Amino acid sequence: MKSGRKIYDIQTTANNAINALKKLKENGRPGMVSGTGSKTDVIRYVADDIKLMMEDGWTAQQIADALRNNDVFSILPKTITQIVQADKPLTKKTSTGPQGRKQRRKNDQTTEHKRQELPAKDGFTIVPDEI
Repeated sequence: MKSGRKIYDIQTTANNAINALKKLKENGRPGMVSGTGSKTDVIRYVADDIKLMMEDGWTAQQIADALRNNDVFSILPKTITQIVQADKPLTKKTSTGPQGRKQRRKNDQTTEHKRQELPAKDGFTIVPDEI
């Protein structure tokens, strides 16, 4: 009778697994994508090299053209830039929630206070423009 499970020789299979792990350590790096993937996976894989080139003055357009002209694939320069700069910290967005509205209201009140008429030299009165 045939069971549904495949039986492995433990010693042989363990040696094969150890050899596969050694090859991975020699040829790869942690977190590295291997096998098949998308264009963005390929760009992520070579992102360090692209980043160095861009620091040396190469543009994302030149890199995208080189990939297309050398039959690698076609990719937008914007995509290259976004992937390479992904590790940069994002800027803080302005809150649109209740706390953000309170802060804007407070800023508006401060601005109103500053809009009072200011006496000027020579007897003229300076009145800020209406906003």
